[in-house]
Amino acid sequence: GTGIAPFWLALLLQLLFYKVLGWLPVGGRIGLAVEPPRHVTGMYFLDALLTMNWVALRSSVVHLVLPVTSLVLGQLGVITRMVRVQVRLELTRDYVRTARAKGLAESRVIYRHVVRNVLVAVLTQIGIQAGFMLTGAVFVEGIFRWPGLGLYALNAILNMDFPALTAAALVVSVAFVTISFLVDVTYSLIDPRIR
Repeated sequence: GTGIAPFWLALLLQLLFYKVLGWLPVGGRIGLAVEPPRHVTGMYFLDALLTMNWVALRSSVVHLVLPVTSLVLGQLGVITRMVRVQVRLELTRDYVRTARAKGLAESRVIYRHVVRNVLVAVLTQIGIQAGFMLTGAVFVEGIFRWPGLGLYALNAILNMDFPALTAAALVVSVAFVTISFLVDVTYSLIDPRIR
């Protein structure tokens, strides 16, 4: 899963779930027969939820499945592997052996001691992967006809609109830096030694 590009996975998912199985829509944000929800935020999912338009909510969720899957599936393998390696490493530490020797329940040892130490490394990886998903969204949004920053950047590339492309790159860069800052702030909440 980690070796496949999100745009290629998007095409494969469209082929399988739309063309072969006919389960999910090929693109867009909401079904053609469904009236969009009243405009509150501009995001159909949230607008449908806030206005309690259940038909539009169902349609927007169904339209989110393939784009989200194609962006997240490849990154999930990296994070899963990292969690496994970090947990196995932490389970060999002396403090875990001491906690077990004191008679603490295994679930308490895992959740109270091991998970807190594992979360710092995993959170770093999640922050990095979120930044990569922002850049991968450019082609995925184009494939699923999703009107977002990625499609805007893709249209700017196709039309050779350099100011628009620069603005899109700036927004992605600011988002990446903001995500990194939030990850750093979260470290102090997870591990008191970092404070």
